[in-house]
Amino acid sequence: TPDCLEEKSFLNHFENVISRNDSKIIQLRAHAISNSAYSKLAKQCFDLCNQYKTKLILNRELEYIENLNYSGVHLTSINLLKFEKRPLGSNHIFGASCHDAKEVEKANTLKLDYIFIGPVLDKAENRKAKTLGWDGFARLSRMSTIPAYAIGGMDLDMLDMCYLSGGQGIAAIRAFWE
Repeated sequence: TPDCLEEKSFLNHFENVISRNDSKIIQLRAHAISNSAYSKLAKQCFDLCNQYKTKLILNRELEYIENLNYSGVHLTSINLLKFEKRPLGSNHIFGASCHDAKEVEKANTLKLDYIFIGPVLDKAENRKAKTLGWDGFARLSRMSTIPAYAIGGMDLDMLDMCYLSGGQGIAAIRAFWE
């Protein structure tokens, strides 16, 4: 999801997206809101996800979500590097964003369920990370022992290029949210 700017319109749009049934997993990113606002929003999103049989992945540090219901957790690359062992059991989906070989190796070591590699084409969401291009994505995805998804400027027309580059699919905000 994009950041939540206004709760009611966000939740309406969230429900519209998950009700289309073209995706069975959605990640609640919303980095711009406070931890308490995120918790409130996550509870509402989880209830909607249950209604539409969609898995909810939370993108927040683990200590802020321990009392919430969720299907999985997605870590930023910075948070990924903090762990020495997988902090969640196999009953939860566990993934992270990776931008370089060190992060991909850490994800492999932790036996994550998936990783997002990027930004491939567009770095609007992560201005600090270097744009990889498809060659960089291919190099990192082939290092991964777990499913890798391309992020950064992705749309559905890029699935074939992603597959050819060793990826499992794409993760996107604009392509699915708008």
